Amino acid sequence: MSTAPRVPTTPWLLLCIAATVAGSCVYAPVEGDDDDWDEASTLSTAQGIAVAGRWVMPASVRSIAARQRVGYNGAPAWNGGRNCGGTFLAGTRALGDYLRRNFRQVRSYGGYSCRPNTANTSQTSVHGTGRAIDVFIPLSGGQADNTLGDPVAHWLVTHAQEIGVQLVIWDRSIWSPSTSPDTRAYGGPHPHHDHLHVELTLDGGSRRTPWFQAQVADTDRDGVPDSRDNCRAIDNRDQRDTDRDGIGNACDNCDAARNRDQRDRDRDGVGDTCDNCASLSNRDQQDLDRDGVGGTCDNCPAQANRDQWDGDRDRLGDACDNCPGESNRGQADQDDDERGDVCDDDRDGDGVNNGTDNCALRENRDQADGDRDGRGDVCDGDDDSDSVADAADNCRGVANRSQDDQDRDGRGDACDDSDGDGALDAVDNCVRVANADQADLDADQVGDPCDVDRDNDGTPDAMDNCPGEANATQGDLDGDGRGDGCDDDRDGDGAPDATDNCDETAAGDQRDTDGDGEGDACDLDGDGDGLNNADDNCPFDANVDQRDGDGDGFGDACDALPPGGAGDAGAAGDGGAAGDPPAGEVPPAEDDGPALEVPPETLTEVAPPGGCSTSPGPRGSLAWAAALLGVALVGRRRRPA
Repeated sequence: MSTAPRVPTTPWLLLCIAATVAGSCVYAPVEGDDDDWDEASTLSTAQGIAVAGRWVMPASVRSIAARQRVGYNGAPAWNGGRNCGGTFLAGTRALGDYLRRNFRQVRSYGGYSCRPNTANTSQTSVHGTGRAIDVFIPLSGGQADNTLGDPVAHWLVTHAQEIGVQLVIWDRSIWSPSTSPDTRAYGGPHPHHDHLHVELTLDGGSRRTPWFQAQVADTDRDGVPDSRDNCRAIDNRDQRDTDRDGIGNACDNCDAARNRDQRDRDRDGVGDTCDNCASLSNRDQQDLDRDGVGGTCDNCPAQANRDQWDGDRDRLGDACDNCPGESNRGQADQDDDERGDVCDDDRDGDGVNNGTDNCALRENRDQADGDRDGRGDVCDGDDDSDSVADAADNCRGVANRSQDDQDRDGRGDACDDSDGDGALDAVDNCVRVANADQADLDADQVGDPCDVDRDNDGTPDAMDNCPGEANATQGDLDGDGRGDGCDDDRDGDGAPDATDNCDETAAGDQRDTDGDGEGDACDLDGDGDGLNNADDNCPFDANVDQRDGDGDGFGDACDALPPGGAGDAGAAGDGGAAGDPPAGEVPPAEDDGPALEVPPETLTEVAPPGGCSTSPGPRGSLAWAAALLGVALVGRRRRPA
């Protein structure tokens, strides 16, 4: 049925006015509010009778209809469907169930639909409130079958007040006790020839009318009175009873076989008649081998044996007993050859009969017997022959008469590896700390990870400035905290010892005057002239002859003012006036003047350490040589190019 509003045309309005004058159009409810479901229109019966014209009540029914007093409860505003009930009300569903049970021609019912009224879309359809129901009747030759539908309609009319029926539409006729006692022609879009449209009042839908209250007890509220309900405690509207024992399937403990007594000895919810294990509870009725005997009481649950034959009476069916001639409930089978030990002449399956096998319960084809006690090694009480019984031996597979167990973990050192490094405790040089490489720097039999003095120099590693190199003196030339034995720059001058030309004396410039590979800072003969620096009057200028023309202690090779130079009181021949620099030279700065020249007698006043003579000589002390070297350096600044 279309949900679009029907707009009456002018002829229709005139027809309605005429019908009103005739007294047959006094209908208050909206006629267009019917359902769209046409499912039953596909049903038909050859025996049905279609009566020409619309549904008309006989006089006997009409007289009762005239006495029905039922008001009409309209539906609320549409409001976008928010006023829909969601499903049938309890009374509507109970009435539908009643009609289906008591009128065989009623095949089904339906009709709940949340939608607007088809004649007035501003209102909710009564179908949406859950108070309207469509009762389907089979057709007859494509027309309404009045022999089937009329009895249902007449029953509803005659019980309208008692039930709360406010409207019935059937076979092009409409009846409502609130407007007229008789039927009137219905001109809605659907002729209602395949179903009755029935509406209940609010009280009827809520089961508050006398008819609903007068119904006998219905414990499970399935719409079937307890007096006729074949399953009173469980809702079973269909009343299905497959085995026809008078007990509905919903509560029948054996719905596949008749058992009216419902006997259930094991109380597992399955009647004895169809219980595959009636003596033991097995609600799931599991039967893995499908032999009809439930696994709970099947003496051979994995292999079908319907007869349950058990020749040796060990409660295991012969079909799966590994020794059917000898009772062996445990089914022990040492060699897994599917022959039980009690009837197997080679229980361990090693090819040696039990009678001659020196270890009958454990496979040992070689029959090895190290201690020749008649018991094979594999089952001997002292496998390693260390005189300690296996039961008390902390290392059964390795002889260890002493039973040493350093970590006291119950496993002897001979076969224990406490730190998991692959070295057994008996030979591990560091038992409690993993050290797979067994490194031992000082070869003291104590592995490095647990040796407090790895280099064995007498200084514990925690205080040793060079724990990986023996250095008993803890020498540290440059004072950097790293011992000289492992310091790659012992003098701390920034030059690695491997390339330092003076690795024990700081000399960052790496100067090597004589190019002999030994830096000036530590070279005893800096100029390589064969004379030690302490005795050389020119330690960094080679002068084998040690010539000193002016006798000032500085060899001519490094003396700033050699004999005959500008320093000899302005002697003639130097060019220019006395005291002037030679041509082309820049006069010395003021601070380079005579004030910097130290007379020889001044040097004699510096006493060298050790109480030696203060007089200068050809072989002075080290302090005297140092003083001469200082004066020489000052002189070199004034030396002409």
